[in-house]
Amino acid sequence: SVEPVTQFLAILEDNAAYADLEDQLLSLGEIIDMADEDTVEEALKEAASAFGSVAGANEVGSELSKARRQIRRGNREDARANWQNAVATFESQKVWREAANTQLRPGLKDYLAATADTVGARQQERLTREQALYIAGCSADHRDLSLFF
Repeated sequence: SVEPVTQFLAILEDNAAYADLEDQLLSLGEIIDMADEDTVEEALKEAASAFGSVAGANEVGSELSKARRQIRRGNREDARANWQNAVATFESQKVWREAANTQLRPGLKDYLAATADTVGARQQERLTREQALYIAGCSADHRDLSLFF
């Protein structure tokens, strides 16, 4: 119950990086239409890689990779269609990312804070002092082993 929330918050944390890629994505349309195949392929590869490094942006990167494969085959029209799909996916994600960032983020942060000591204890980066002392406490029964030698 904690891991999906942390993954979703990681996606929201990358919203700024996601928005920064918009100009690069939109400029690909002109590159697909005007540039030679090697330049187009390199630009698509670079953009797909950039989207691959942003949490939750795999769909856009996948469409750009498909466009790159179409360029290799000499299909500029199909590559342009894949690029348009990538732009549409980007725009739809941009809308829900902005809405989720303002509406859901505070509640999810509160949820994680409330469950950190119970359900989410194993997913914490650091234990609280109280948890660490409880775990480190010795619960062994000490016996005198000298009687056995």
